[in-house]
Amino acid sequence: MKQPDLLKERDVTRTVVDYLLAYGWRALRNQVTVVHAGGGSAFKVGEKGMCDWLFLHYGCSLILWIEFKKKGKKPSPVQAEWQAYERVRGATVITVDDFEEFERWYQQHYPGVDASSQQE
Repeated sequence: MKQPDLLKERDVTRTVVDYLLAYGWRALRNQVTVVHAGGGSAFKVGEKGMCDWLFLHYGCSLILWIEFKKKGKKPSPVQAEWQAYERVRGATVITVDDFEEFERWYQQHYPGVDASSQQE
């Protein structure tokens, strides 16, 4: 008997992003890439191992890095190293593979932080 497919990373991502947007966060998608400029020059954007998304809540001056994964998947060694370094710097960095677990984490760590927390 074939097992039902687990939610894909993009499904968890979309649900969490929509949730945070509804709570007044700004969502920024990150991607490591090389941009080729004119004249043969190029520059790198992003950092190897950085999280998929950065969320900002201006009303409460909060920053949240999230690495999204398919259920049961863990960050790669490079991603885990990047996350550990950011935590040492004082950042809040989490890996999310399940919306319900994320929602419990959010309500525990950010009670009262919602769209009404925005500054006028």
